[in-house]
Amino acid sequence: MIYLARRDACPGRPAAAALPAAPRLGLTVSRRVAGAVLRNRLKRRLRECFRLTLRPLLPRDTDLVVIARRGAADLPSAALCAELTAAVKACCGAT
Repeated sequence: MIYLARRDACPGRPAAAALPAAPRLGLTVSRRVAGAVLRNRLKRRLRECFRLTLRPLLPRDTDLVVIARRGAADLPSAALCAELTAAVKACCGAT
């Protein structure tokens, strides 16, 4: 349901001093997932999970891209956050 890509060392990226002070999150939720109201609610829930749980775990030069798939909008917030956290830990090695 959730796919992650970590991009922290790409050619053309600014020097470490010019990087933002915190990791960044990019979200994609297509119309196939749900209607506009549920898509926006899902994005708010994912952003909140990132802010509270994942941002402290990731290095500051991390750009995290999440692509929500069908069924993600049906998950309760706790399960959604647990699944996202587990996927980030598996993908990026965050502790």
